Amino acid sequence: MKKLTRMKLVNWHRFEDSTIDFGDATLISGENGAGKSTLLDAIQFVIICSANSFNKAAHENGKRKLTGYVRCKTGRESKPYERTGEITAHIALEFYEESKERYFIVGAVIDSASEGQEVTVRYLIDHKRIADDMFFKGNTPRSISEFRTANKTIRQWCKTQIEAKKMIKSRFGRIDDKFFSLIPKALAFKPIDDIKDFVYSYVLDEKEVNIEILRENVRTYQDLERTLENVKKRMRKLGQIDQLHNDVTDCMKKDRMYEFYLSQAEVDISKEKIRRLGDEIRTEEYRCKETKKDLDAVTAEKEQKLQLATSLRLELKQNKEYIALEEQEKEKARLKEEKKQAVTEKKELQASVKKALDKVYQLLDVKDVNQCIREYRDTLEKIDGISDITKAKECTEKVIKYKSEMYDRVQRKIAEVQIKQEKQKTEKQELDRKIEGLERKKLSYPTAVNVAFFFNVLIVSSHF
Repeated sequence: MKKLTRMKLVNWHRFEDSTIDFGDATLISGENGAGKSTLLDAIQFVIICSANSFNKAAHENGKRKLTGYVRCKTGRESKPYERTGEITAHIALEFYEESKERYFIVGAVIDSASEGQEVTVRYLIDHKRIADDMFFKGNTPRSISEFRTANKTIRQWCKTQIEAKKMIKSRFGRIDDKFFSLIPKALAFKPIDDIKDFVYSYVLDEKEVNIEILRENVRTYQDLERTLENVKKRMRKLGQIDQLHNDVTDCMKKDRMYEFYLSQAEVDISKEKIRRLGDEIRTEEYRCKETKKDLDAVTAEKEQKLQLATSLRLELKQNKEYIALEEQEKEKARLKEEKKQAVTEKKELQASVKKALDKVYQLLDVKDVNQCIREYRDTLEKIDGISDITKAKECTEKVIKYKSEMYDRVQRKIAEVQIKQEKQKTEKQELDRKIEGLERKKLSYPTAVNVAFFFNVLIVSSHF
């Protein structure tokens, strides 16, 4: 529900600047001319977005106009209006929307440049309540343009009656067009003697009774009853489904509860493990402390022994027998190292001898090989001491010299062969040129001549 909580009137007939609060139920009373109809006309001017129903609350044939309200019509010929010149009037209605617990303002701004020249703009502001600074700049009412500039939170700004009605219909719950004609009837002061007559006259539209339509309505009502019965059956089934859903939901809640208990049990087990681990950690820390104490004691003992050993070394260094013994130990270590190197060199020499023998055996397969190669083989096979090594060295030098001579001889032979190859290559090129010349001449002589010439060339060629 949307409740009217407050109304702001600026330059509306006798109300120059008035703020009126409304409760859940508000009684408006006063003598004739006190302004009751003026207030109601202000409300309906904003709500129905029209100035055609002024003073209908008091008189069916009311003739009040917007100019009279804005300029405050007096009825005197000498001064027909209290306000002259350019006038701006404001009507603002503040509503409270209970479902959403928020306020909103619906209002209208009227600029009147002269009598009968009024421009009206209606607006909607959400989430705000009526305040004086919205309508005044100092002591002067804000014009249409000034009002829009000063209030940045305006949600809708309607310059035409059609736009304003759409705004009202949307903001007040998507009401239909009939609402705009019922408001003036509902605000009438005329006593209601017959409620039925009021409903037929003001609430319901005037229509002739049509029996066929009533019968059709009865049939429709009966169809609706049957539909209602079907709906009830479906609702009962839905109730059963809902009960089953509730049962399933309860089971799911129980499952979640059991899961919670299991999770809680796991948490408790984890806490117990943590507690045990904490005890073990504390035990290990105590053990570490004790071990550290033992380590410190051992370290101190080690340092004492090192100091004692240092003192003993200093004393021994002054002892001649110890010094001689130390020198012997060093000489022994050096001899062991030399022996180790000699063994290594012997193994390497034996491996080299084996490789050399393999190559010597290959050389012995060559015909007319020099006798030094055989001596070298016999020496290598019998080598087993320093004298044998010396002899092997001499044989090796002979073999190296022999191999050098053989290498030079082979190189010379290769050079001779290459010279012969070059010579043969040159002769072949010369013969190729002669054969090519003969082939060309063959095309210009008789066959017999060509044959004779060919044989002569062969004879000549055989002499080369």
